[in-house]
Amino acid sequence: MRSTSPVRVIGAALFVLAGFFATWFASAPADAADTVTAAATPEQVSLVAGGTAAGALTIVNGGAEQVSVDVRPVPSDTSLKVELASRSVVLAVGASGAVEFSVTRTAEGSGQDTSVTFIVGSPRGTTSAVLAVKAAASPVLVETKIDSAVDRINENRPGSASLVIGNPRDSDVEVTSLDVTAPASTSVSVLCPGGTDVRAEGGHTVAKPDCAFGIGARQQLLLPITFTASDLVTPGPRALSIVVHVAGPTGTKASVVAATTFTVDVFGESEILQAVGFPVFLVLPGVLFVLTSFTLIRRCSPWRSTTPVGDQTGGVVGTTAVTGILGVAFSFAIALLYPWLTAEIFPRYRRDYWHAYGFLDFYFVFAYSVLLGVAVWLVACLLFFVNHCRRAALIPQPGDTERVLLRKLGLRGFLGRDARFLRVRAGDDSGVLLAKRGGRVLVAPRIVTEPALTDKSKIEALATSGNTLKLWWALRRQSANDRLRYKAGDIAEVAEMPNSEVTIDRQPVALVEVSSSE
Repeated sequence: MRSTSPVRVIGAALFVLAGFFATWFASAPADAADTVTAAATPEQVSLVAGGTAAGALTIVNGGAEQVSVDVRPVPSDTSLKVELASRSVVLAVGASGAVEFSVTRTAEGSGQDTSVTFIVGSPRGTTSAVLAVKAAASPVLVETKIDSAVDRINENRPGSASLVIGNPRDSDVEVTSLDVTAPASTSVSVLCPGGTDVRAEGGHTVAKPDCAFGIGARQQLLLPITFTASDLVTPGPRALSIVVHVAGPTGTKASVVAATTFTVDVFGESEILQAVGFPVFLVLPGVLFVLTSFTLIRRCSPWRSTTPVGDQTGGVVGTTAVTGILGVAFSFAIALLYPWLTAEIFPRYRRDYWHAYGFLDFYFVFAYSVLLGVAVWLVACLLFFVNHCRRAALIPQPGDTERVLLRKLGLRGFLGRDARFLRVRAGDDSGVLLAKRGGRVLVAPRIVTEPALTDKSKIEALATSGNTLKLWWALRRQSANDRLRYKAGDIAEVAEMPNSEVTIDRQPVALVEVSSSE
């Protein structure tokens, strides 16, 4: 018997094994992934927040048998929402079908590119298709601006403008409220479409939640704005701002600011500044006060013989310069009085043009400056009559009688000082010195009285004591008061003489002498 070679045995075994695997692969079913395929059309979309894109998922049955498939979308971001027209499809052999879908980006999400994976399952396996979703930048909910051609406003010239609110989106938006901030010394009013008036006063912000209205896709609304200056302002630039609060269709909210600038001034002030070249309040009150008071004193008072300020001191130039200097000085004084005058007298509320002022202050300052000038004129007249009364009651004058001279000197004794008189000589006549007035002296003769015997010693004591008050009162009470006379041989009467005509002996002498005869 012939022996078998090992090489032949191994070769035969390999041949049998190869045949087995060939038969197994030929009889094995085809892979489902090779028989069912899917693709998304389009493969990529770009969405803004709130945007929606539509497409179709195409499924092809490449197998030899009819197959039923299920479709399940899997978004990679929670901000994506996918809706399918159908979730299951039955495909014949070699047939294809389309499943329509829509993808919505409900919110901004992460702001990064995302995707949707469509899982297609069948009894023979699963396959998938991917839709790339790019995150596009969303347009703002609204665009706002204040359309205004107003450069300056004052209390008599208000300004008007328009708040322009535009919707750049393809969907409606809702304006939920307005916040209006009025600059200092102004009042701002915005009229809403529903008739609501949003009004804010200087330096405050007013929020109006009931100023709500919708704006259609790609539309604009214009809201009228009126801004006025108050009657007390600090001139200068101002900024008006309005905050518009809006809400989008997907719940997106935003606040957009619109602003404009303008200048607040005082009516008529700029024209006056251009004309005179300096702030009118710097000199106006004082000049009015000076002109009013000194004109009245010169023309309509007992002091009218007094030379007024500026008169004959350099002509018109001198008068203008002095009046201007005094005007500035008195203007500062009136500025300090003005708040009190307006608070206590009229209009009964405080106004202070050092801090804020309006055109009405020109009227008040004019009136108060003139009235203060009139008040000074009245005081000047009063002082003249007071001085006249003082001179008539207390100051000896040439020609005074014995009783008048004693009364004046007696009333001056109310000051509590004793009167001492010096002897004077005017030629051969004697007298007493009453007063010195510049280069002249006032002299008087001595007074002789004839009191009753019971009063003689008392009168003599008072005459030598220098107490003119008690002396006058005693003589006034006594019957001897009717027997007064100037001393014979003395100066004839009270007189005013030049210093050169009078010799002062510096020897004390009594003004009143008691006659030795009864």
